[in-house]
Amino acid sequence: MNVALETAPEEDSGAQTQDRYAWQHHCTAVDCATMILEDSEVQRIVCEIHEDYVVVRGEDDIEFVSCKHREASQGPWSLIDICLAGGIAHLFSRWHSMSASRVRLMTNAGLKSGASEAGGLLKACSRIADGEPFDDDLTLCRDEFANALLAARRQKKFSGIPETPKPPRKKADRSPPPPDFLELVEKFMSVLRICPDLPARTYIRTQHIENVMRPTLDAGGHDTTASGECYDALVTLVAARNSADPLRGQYASWLTEPKFGSAKASLAALVLSRTIVREDVLQTLASSPDRPLLRRWTTTGHERLRIKLVAGGVRGTRVNGALRLREAWQAQWEESKRDLPGDEAERQDLEAKILDLAGDVEAEVATTDAEWGDRMYETLRARLRGGGVTPVSSLALTAEHLFGLALDLASECEVWFSDEFDVEAALAEVGRATSFGVIQESGVTQ
Repeated sequence: MNVALETAPEEDSGAQTQDRYAWQHHCTAVDCATMILEDSEVQRIVCEIHEDYVVVRGEDDIEFVSCKHREASQGPWSLIDICLAGGIAHLFSRWHSMSASRVRLMTNAGLKSGASEAGGLLKACSRIADGEPFDDDLTLCRDEFANALLAARRQKKFSGIPETPKPPRKKADRSPPPPDFLELVEKFMSVLRICPDLPARTYIRTQHIENVMRPTLDAGGHDTTASGECYDALVTLVAARNSADPLRGQYASWLTEPKFGSAKASLAALVLSRTIVREDVLQTLASSPDRPLLRRWTTTGHERLRIKLVAGGVRGTRVNGALRLREAWQAQWEESKRDLPGDEAERQDLEAKILDLAGDVEAEVATTDAEWGDRMYETLRARLRGGGVTPVSSLALTAEHLFGLALDLASECEVWFSDEFDVEAALAEVGRATSFGVIQESGVTQ
């Protein structure tokens, strides 16, 4: 086992605050998804040991990965911020003390541009990794990066980063970083990879289903129909391993077997409980919930939905399909609800989320010079298939059921596929026209 996984972590607070770090689970799931493929280089993922997770590709190929979500209001990372708050100084410490082969920072935030800023560090690391010799630009970036790491060290202790006095305010009066430290920084830059501009919390699930899980399943020769369900199952596996405790499932052995008494054995048990291997991934996907069938349901209110879709230019076959999806939602809801006080709250939560999403879609597709019902239909359906709304786990609902709920809301005049109009008046007009047609066919005169 690599020394990194035989070294006790300094703290285990990450496992205690997992509810705050769901975004991290989505990042980890990307590396886990690569293990679906038989030719994957990844042998295992170890969660919440030393960093947010560790990717093991071989005995001598260990990568520490840190995940940092940043609110949009905070703006892009500066070089100083990304070293301390962004976790790069922590990655440096882990790399220095445990000889990791490579390190990676994953973040949704952008990087400030400039040769001596975080954006410059990204470009410099890429050039160094490609074997380019140090020129003036790389040397400038290395020195600024070293100074930023030294500044982080003045705030907090990090292995491998020397303690230095606070520099003078004037740049011309400052001393250069220690030469031996600059050598370390050069080596670190050659193994550091920064992945900025990842999707924020609101969108990361949708992006990963479409851009990671679906193509990975397809490349592995698997059915992609349930990509969303498979991805959710994988994220659930990651979340469980992030907070896993070696005592769970081994309590009796822990108390009675002597081999569990040493610190080394305790650490090995912790690492094992936090580890995900290919067999775990495949078993998780194989046991993901079956997709509920789309069943018919006796219902009313189809006339309102039909007339609203037709008003938006939606043609007959698609209208009939929409009516079936609405029925499927109502049938599944009747089966899923438990006749408990929380049922109504769960449905209201879903309705609010779907209305919010539908409002965004309407703002994108609505036009004043053409019918836009089909675009509204197709875009809203695609967003829901991509995970735009996530129901609570207790509700066995597919994207088709959620779209059926959106259509149900349309029948209640909360979602529109055209400009708003008087539905009751339009229904009355259709009724009068139908009655007149029946009278004409029967030959009755008035």
